[in-house]
Amino acid sequence: MEKNILIIGAGRIGSKIAEKLSKIYKNIVILDRDTIEKSNIETGYLFRNEDLGKPKALIIKNLLNLKEAIVDDLSSENINLIKDVNLIIDGTDNFETRFLLNDFAVKNSIPYIFASVIEDKGVVFSVINGKPCLRCIFNEPKNFQSCETLGVKLDVVDSVTDKQFKIALKLLNKEEILPELYCFTNKVEKIVKVNKRLNCECCSENKFKYLNSKPSIEIIKFCGSGNFMIKGNFDFDLLKESLKSEIEDYGSAFKYKEVMIYRNKVMLKALNKVKAKNLYLKLIEVING
Repeated sequence: MEKNILIIGAGRIGSKIAEKLSKIYKNIVILDRDTIEKSNIETGYLFRNEDLGKPKALIIKNLLNLKEAIVDDLSSENINLIKDVNLIIDGTDNFETRFLLNDFAVKNSIPYIFASVIEDKGVVFSVINGKPCLRCIFNEPKNFQSCETLGVKLDVVDSVTDKQFKIALKLLNKEEILPELYCFTNKVEKIVKVNKRLNCECCSENKFKYLNSKPSIEIIKFCGSGNFMIKGNFDFDLLKESLKSEIEDYGSAFKYKEVMIYRNKVMLKALNKVKAKNLYLKLIEVING
């Protein structure tokens, strides 16, 4: 039976690794919460002008003939969306989601290939059952710089996804993977051996605080776009039904005008967090009549 591969994130890393793996495997599920911006098209990846405003995951799924696209914002509240997979590949842009995936992977003994790119630097690391996990390297997701503020270089993305691809093939073929952190500066690779921390809350003590906690951020700015995700409190199913003649339905999410609506979350475009919150409050007023 073909292995089920999950790619989280459909941005530069996620779309690249999906393209590489889809040439060999079709049992690939891609999950992403974001829609396509003009800047995504200008980078020369898989998106076209006619894709503007549409969910990234859905477009990539159709272009590459993948098994499934999930349009949603992954959190501890809906982590069961990613059950029944054999391999998790990281294409996300924030450490809260990565630590959530790390907890899920360690608890369920599922291999997880972490990757991150900032400016001209990139890192890749594999979380394997019984070996060091991501939190043996990074203890807390605080004060990490992001591609939102610093950007990324595409040749580093190529190096990182090439490494992810090679590791994925080895894992799917049940070959041994050493606990090594691959560090890239431009195209120069450095390998650092990683040791298991005896006091690691996750892989040593089996305390999965990111799985067991509620999402801590109420307003999140997406990497490389003017989109904000705001956690709200409304009846998703009732709202979906009341607006059904005006929406684009993606199953676990829907689009109303220029706003993407998920269960208890809304994604909209704004210049800053204050304006995003004000737009959200106006939307809630409209919803509540």
